[in-house]
Amino acid sequence: MRIVKYRDLLGGFYFKDQLNEVYGLDEATVKQVWKLFDIKKLPNFKKLDVNQATVKELNNLPYIDWELAKKIVSYRSAHLKINSIDELTKIEDFPSDKLNRIELYLAAESTLSRQIQQNK
Repeated sequence: MRIVKYRDLLGGFYFKDQLNEVYGLDEATVKQVWKLFDIKKLPNFKKLDVNQATVKELNNLPYIDWELAKKIVSYRSAHLKINSIDELTKIEDFPSDKLNRIELYLAAESTLSRQIQQNK
């Protein structure tokens, strides 16, 4: 049940090692799960524009707590715009090790424009 609940929270597993983030699963259990299951289709997340998102919207995303959401909005306000998701790593105490996960849910305006053009 915890695996399903966490999968639903994420919107789907994108990386196999996300299973290690499920509360209470030990390494042996994770290995057993991957013997029986695999990621067949990567989830397609609707990305939130980091330059438009509110603190509350950011806080609703996986991997972003209230404090980090406030720091992102504060950084954006101080710099007028965030040009790329990589720029978030300039924020003090930003969890750089989670950037590959956070960028699944966020995009900078220019990135979103390119995605819309590619989908046409």
